[in-house]
Amino acid sequence: MRGPVAAGGYGGGVGMNYGSVDPNRRIEQNNLDDPNEDSRDHYIENLEINARHGFVRKVFLLTGCQLLITAAIAAPFVLYQLQARQFIQNNMALVVFATFLPCAMLCYSFCDPTVTRVYPKNYIFLFVFTLAFGLICGIACARFTTWTVLGVAGMTAVIVLGLMLFACQTTYDFTGAGPYLFAGVMCLSLMGLFFMFLPASRIVEVVYSGLAALLFSFYLVYDVQMIVGGKHRRFQFSMDDYCFAALTLYMDIIQLFLHLLHLFGQRN
Repeated sequence: MRGPVAAGGYGGGVGMNYGSVDPNRRIEQNNLDDPNEDSRDHYIENLEINARHGFVRKVFLLTGCQLLITAAIAAPFVLYQLQARQFIQNNMALVVFATFLPCAMLCYSFCDPTVTRVYPKNYIFLFVFTLAFGLICGIACARFTTWTVLGVAGMTAVIVLGLMLFACQTTYDFTGAGPYLFAGVMCLSLMGLFFMFLPASRIVEVVYSGLAALLFSFYLVYDVQMIVGGKHRRFQFSMDDYCFAALTLYMDIIQLFLHLLHLFGQRN
């Protein structure tokens, strides 16, 4: 839009009189046009910045709501652990269903991206996913002491805040590291499958959880920069992907919390 307008302005408004004006007059005319063009560019840039700020606010608000729902679901498992363990033993089918449901939903979202873009399907998708993941989080927390869970939750909050500030302030662009982070997740998954066939070992658990916590810390920085965007970022989420962006940020935080819990938590 800017290109045709600029070309028309120079060609039709000034070019016809170039033969009858001196060079100084022509330079003056160009200087008169430039402020208008700069003002128009500045106005468009401000519109884009304001739209991006609205997108960022929506994503962080959705992620905050997801974390509150997860905390509400996990709280009974943390505060009433004896009853929680009995509930888990008596409802193994529900536990298995909640474990595999998020994976199935993610696979479906990759096949049909509209499920995370079109209202109200995207909010329903996000709500159901959060319920399932909240149950998984509660089941995991039931294996650890109450004070350990609360302590790790506080530790996670501090780490997440620090990583978000780093992602927003740093001049380093992590948005091009997506393939490498995905490769890291694949390697971590294969490592987890391999460790399943080994005898239970605290050393193995510490190594695996430490690597996973480090990986999801990088993923958190990557996703925050993808959400915030800007001209200094190589890639960014589109405005229609606010639910998917909130989902990825939520998963980064929960995964970081769960692996820190296995790393520092004291089991019952």
